[in-house]
Amino acid sequence: MASVALERNFSDLLRKSGEVLDEVDRQDVLLRRRDGHDLLLVRADREETVRDAVGVASSVLARMVARHLADMAKGLPEAMPWLRLLPDGDLEEFTKEFVEVAEACGSLGSFDRLGLLLDEWRKTAYAWSSPDTLAALQIDHAGEVFDELVPSPR
Repeated sequence: MASVALERNFSDLLRKSGEVLDEVDRQDVLLRRRDGHDLLLVRADREETVRDAVGVASSVLARMVARHLADMAKGLPEAMPWLRLLPDGDLEEFTKEFVEVAEACGSLGSFDRLGLLLDEWRKTAYAWSSPDTLAALQIDHAGEVFDELVPSPR
């Protein structure tokens, strides 16, 4: 996780909770755990500010895509190089879907669905990049090869 959070062991929270909570007042604290996923302690007001800002940014982005879809689609591979593996039509579809889901997630303050969307499209790009994977996806269970390429996820 790339962040400016202070890192502590989870056991520090259990043994020195007052000290850790004082640190959370100054900055986010990443609690490292041996037996599970790491936890991030963030003051609610700071997190709300971030979610509000991302929500506004996603709404602005949605308005820009509505007017400049093709241009934005061309620029996204600079930020996400794996997009270069998608066919041109899929790149525009990704851009539109990404912005729509980002805006919806921003309005809810929950971004799990956006992460899922990115994961699905990365896997699609991988399929396009791998001749063996693409060929396997074009064969039906009876062993016949389809005349069409695998459709884009929708």
